[in-house]
Amino acid sequence: MENLFIAGTKYTLEVNFDLQRGVLEMSGDSYPENAFDFFQPLTKWLKDYLKSSPKSTILDLKVNYLNSSSAKCTLDFLSLLEDYHKKGGEIQVNWYYTEEDDILATAEDITTDLDLPVRIIPSEEKTDSRDLFGSEFKTIETANEIIKIQSGEKDSLLLKEYTLLTGKYEKLLKQTVRITQLGDTFQRKLLSANETIGEHYKALQKANAEIREKNRELTEAYKRIDQIARTDPLTKLSNRRDILERIQAEKERFVRFGRPFALVLADIDNFKFFNDRFGHDCGDFVLVRAAEVMSSVIRKIDSIGRWGGEEFILLLPENDLEGGCRAAEKVREKVAAILCTFKDLELSISMTFGVSIYDGSGNIEDCIKKADQALFLGKEKGKNCVVASPGK
Repeated sequence: MENLFIAGTKYTLEVNFDLQRGVLEMSGDSYPENAFDFFQPLTKWLKDYLKSSPKSTILDLKVNYLNSSSAKCTLDFLSLLEDYHKKGGEIQVNWYYTEEDDILATAEDITTDLDLPVRIIPSEEKTDSRDLFGSEFKTIETANEIIKIQSGEKDSLLLKEYTLLTGKYEKLLKQTVRITQLGDTFQRKLLSANETIGEHYKALQKANAEIREKNRELTEAYKRIDQIARTDPLTKLSNRRDILERIQAEKERFVRFGRPFALVLADIDNFKFFNDRFGHDCGDFVLVRAAEVMSSVIRKIDSIGRWGGEEFILLLPENDLEGGCRAAEKVREKVAAILCTFKDLELSISMTFGVSIYDGSGNIEDCIKKADQALFLGKEKGKNCVVASPGK
């Protein structure tokens, strides 16, 4: 136990090193504006104490008065404990507040950003009015004794005035005690309400965290649903809706930058033969293999989608008609070169391609029709070929 008397304010610092428990009580009628000198011996003690590397420490902190200066010093004091805690020291700070409501608010502000276990606890000590106003009650008792001794002098004006003043003083003291008790009652109710609010706040935080998690799950589910809605389930390529949106986006890019792009319609040759001769499983297999081969040939900026049945459509940005035909020819050669094994069957696949160019002279529907017409011409020419649409 170390008692520090500084400028009329008493600091009691009690440390039991066997139990590794420290008690720091700061009280007094007032603090000066500059409280740094007051905290110097306390800070020095704490530094020396932490040098002994205690395995664990519990500090009971009681602060009955705070101003801006002492609040800053208290924060610096606790920051030393924070540094020690970050280095692995086991520390628990119990901050007891017994007086004004602003001490609670200041205590919460001070400890908000500290990486330190701090419990802010209302004092449960019940103080009897005679403990709190002991000297005042003693004054009344002394005055009554004097009145009793002097009671023989009934005509003394001084005695009458003294008796009257003593009665008024006692009445005022009882009123003060009553107001203090009411204040304590309301403070306890307020603390209870604050605890209830705190519980509701924690429940609200938990609910908000659950909502955020559900929103995250909902967002992920929406992304999966949107992906499914844009994907052909058999070939895993873009479906008709998705590829049309990509084509429309490329058209808008053409409006801004004036760069043409090619559209290619591709059709698997003799597809009905695979279905009729070997069954629909074989037909599905051929569709999937054709999609895989075409996807492996096109560029990253290109897109491919299943247009319907055995037809596919390719979007080739930054290409004129000649470039589109070259790209389609590469795909055609790759498809024709593979030998597909379905069960015990070895199958050859060929495809016919019709190419058109979007250069702003018409709309997207017209461009697709031109590619379809070119595809029809390719079929009439004998299939397994690339045909450019007539004109541009």
